Amino acid sequence: MIFSFLSKKIKNGDYFYGLFLKETAGTVFLIEKNPQGVFLKDSIEFFYTNGWENLVDDIDEKLYQLEKKYPEIEVSKTIFFLYSHLIDENLNQIKKPYLNKIKDILKILNLKPLGYIECYEAVSFYLEKNQGIFLNSLILEIDLKQLTVIIFKNGKNILKKTIARTENIIEDIEFCFSSLDFADKKNFLPGRIIIYNSENLEDIREKIINYKWKEEYFIQQPKVEIISKEKLFDLLIDVFAKNINFISVENYYQDKNLYQKNQKDNQNSFGFFIGQDIAKEENKNIEDNQKSLKRKNIFKINFNFFSGFNLPKIIFPKIGEKNFFIIGFLFIFLGFFINEYFFHQVDLTIYLPTQKIKKQQEFLIDYQIASSEAVLKDSLSTTGKKEVGEKARGIITLHNFDDKEKNFSKGEIVESSGIKFVLDSDVKVASSTITADGSAKLPGKANVSITAQEIGPEGNLPKGSKFKIGDLSTNLYFGINNEALTGGTKKTIRVVSRNDFETLEKKVLDKAEKEIFPPKLDSRFSLIKSFTQGKIITSKFSKEVGEEGSSLAFEGKVSMIFYFYDKNDLKSKIIDSLKKDLKKNFSLSEENISYQIKKVEKQEDKLKINLDIQAKGLLSVDIKDLKKHLKGRTINKIKLILKNNYYAEGFDLIHHQPIFIFKNFFPFFDKNIKIKISGLE
Repeated sequence: MIFSFLSKKIKNGDYFYGLFLKETAGTVFLIEKNPQGVFLKDSIEFFYTNGWENLVDDIDEKLYQLEKKYPEIEVSKTIFFLYSHLIDENLNQIKKPYLNKIKDILKILNLKPLGYIECYEAVSFYLEKNQGIFLNSLILEIDLKQLTVIIFKNGKNILKKTIARTENIIEDIEFCFSSLDFADKKNFLPGRIIIYNSENLEDIREKIINYKWKEEYFIQQPKVEIISKEKLFDLLIDVFAKNINFISVENYYQDKNLYQKNQKDNQNSFGFFIGQDIAKEENKNIEDNQKSLKRKNIFKINFNFFSGFNLPKIIFPKIGEKNFFIIGFLFIFLGFFINEYFFHQVDLTIYLPTQKIKKQQEFLIDYQIASSEAVLKDSLSTTGKKEVGEKARGIITLHNFDDKEKNFSKGEIVESSGIKFVLDSDVKVASSTITADGSAKLPGKANVSITAQEIGPEGNLPKGSKFKIGDLSTNLYFGINNEALTGGTKKTIRVVSRNDFETLEKKVLDKAEKEIFPPKLDSRFSLIKSFTQGKIITSKFSKEVGEEGSSLAFEGKVSMIFYFYDKNDLKSKIIDSLKKDLKKNFSLSEENISYQIKKVEKQEDKLKINLDIQAKGLLSVDIKDLKKHLKGRTINKIKLILKNNYYAEGFDLIHHQPIFIFKNFFPFFDKNIKIKISGLE
């Protein structure tokens, strides 16, 4: 039998949210900081559903997805990554409308801000690190409707300008250049252009490369590089890592007086702070201070640090030699008491005999309903087929060998080679006649146009084809075409079928199950996934049934109805139902119960739920009595107590004891002994 005494606790790293916000889209980062460094653990990109108006809800949904994916991680500290068009160039602060929305995000979602980083600073930091001491680059930060041009020459930022984009990106860039003086040839622009994070970057790159720039702008045609979206994410995390690892901001400043002054002005430099408005003071002091910084790249990040302080001087009374031993003993005892009461702790997991229970059972439980809606789009290829074409047409001559005149009505059927035609009009055919010498009988004749009953080239009959007229004898009546019948065509086209509509609706509902998430409820409520129902509220299809087309598109509002139940209430019902199955002196707790929902039925205001239950009963132990037996005992003695008195099959022990000589003893205070009961299997 193996008894485990000591084990090490695994220390999880620190976690941060990163919110990368642009004009109409954003990205949520989950950032991990551990002894190995700072890493991007996960990210979710998203488009705003209604601009910045519903941004809180959009971010809340993405954070909820991360919480579901990583339930063991708790995160509140948040860093913002922002495009420069969200920053007031004059005040060097986040523009008020955006700042107010960021405050809402922090307040409503209960996040703690570290501050914000402008994206171009991360890019310039990367470029400077790779290019050398002095940065010479032209940076284009391109958003959907905004353009920011940043120019670095010899490490100095000579231009940072944001304008609204037009359809002509070249004219936009030249407009930003217009604020620079190109009279001196020394003012040539850097020959390296960096663009990042927008659609059609390759197209923009080609336009810049192929454009013939004014001679005073560049010495030679500039080189254009694209920083991909993934690379930009890496740069943002990298520059955040370099800042978050600073223990103190004191190292940023050349003299202590400037450091102390910036401690007072800390809130003003960050643009926002929990529970406070934007700093109302001018940015002039901050800009002056930044000129004295040792490091070039100072980002607007809020770091918590301790300013200097003086320790108070403690004066002890003089002590006589005869009392020194007593006071020394008291100090030792006081130290022992403080150690035992505050620091000496153990975490003990005891593995007791278990009783396994497996059974299937039905319960009637209460439920709650919640719904979520979203506008979804989808499409599929059509499967319907339809033959279209033209009917063959022509003229035939009707022959009448009867002695009487014969009338034929419009629509009369005539047939040749198995192909049926109809007369296009009424026609009267004269009776037959005898030749003057009586040697022959001549038929009466009349021409009439005919049309094939069915489309297709089969009706294109050659000249001289003989036509039978209805059920009449061909000895008396028939038709012959003196010219070939023509015009018959046929082809098969794809059309929308009724089944396509039904299939597309089902596809949309399947998509809704994956993309529409249930609203947040209290953690004690659990979703019954198999009972989730989707409903199409409004729908708009791109085509009608029978209409020609290779694809059918759908757009509409879809609602998902979610059913929840109280996990604690259900587990209480399970415990009550299993008590009769437990052995004497065994008990059952919620954490030792697992179940699988096999079937769910709705019965009026209740749900009838069928479960496969697996439970593990444990031998009952009085924790208070157990602590009394364990406190102050040696580890070897505890082994015997647990084995002989409580039938333990093993135990794990995590011991927190700063004083090495007491490592073999349990704490003397009940509050410092934490006990968990479990089973080996």
